[in-house]
Amino acid sequence: MTIQKIGNLLEGAIKRAGIQQKLTAAQIIQDFKNIAVETWGRQVLERVKPRYLRGGVLTIQVKDSVYAAELKLKEKKIVKIINSKYNKAAIKSLRFQIR
Repeated sequence: MTIQKIGNLLEGAIKRAGIQQKLTAAQIIQDFKNIAVETWGRQVLERVKPRYLRGGVLTIQVKDSVYAAELKLKEKKIVKIINSKYNKAAIKSLRFQIR
């Protein structure tokens, strides 16, 4: 029996299960939360909630149009930061839903 690193085993299991895309989307959502907290502080998570990633568009639920406008102003920077982490175009844009 060959001893394998757990990281290699996990990577293989993720590929076999076909969940790599969902796992990446979950990581991107967490990355957005981290960027939001670093930029505006922890309290922003009460007003801004990343929801899902589809077709390269990260949908974010916001409390009102003021938060949507603020995020729109920083959209290019947020997209650039996230994409630089993945060395590819993981997201193309942000979409906002006012709740």
